[in-house]
Amino acid sequence: MEGIVEGLLYVQGDLGLTLKDIENILEIDEETAKRVVLNLKNYYDENNRGFKINYLGNTFKLTTREEHRDYYQKLLTEKQCNIFEDYYFNDYSLSEIADNLNVSRNAIWDILKKVEHNLEDYETKLELHKKSKVINQKLNELKEHVDQTGLEILQQVKEME
Repeated sequence: MEGIVEGLLYVQGDLGLTLKDIENILEIDEETAKRVVLNLKNYYDENNRGFKINYLGNTFKLTTREEHRDYYQKLLTEKQCNIFEDYYFNDYSLSEIADNLNVSRNAIWDILKKVEHNLEDYETKLELHKKSKVINQKLNELKEHVDQTGLEILQQVKEME
């Protein structure tokens, strides 16, 4: 059922789904719906996936991880980057973005879906988040073995991210 909920959240985009929506669509009780969403959320978190489940208001949404933002921006055109930021980080609706750019809502949806597909593909192939996490872990371990000058250098390295 987690795969179905994932697909539903993906298709719903900025509209998201309420717990009641999930219950009705899957024809399950509230506790089962909560368990399914929690399992999916934990899967994304524990496996450092590029997406996460957000609960905003009373709605569940599938969103990208903000800590991946710097990586993603390097892979996008300026227009894609602006649309991506407006949608995922500034919480603009498809209609708001479309109005601002004088294009159709469907054009924005198509751009976002293309960007999402590409970003997931990049993350899978490059494992940037995973590598960044390992580097930070090693830098933290190194802190215990260096003097004050070494700590300052480590801080400078961390600030480069």
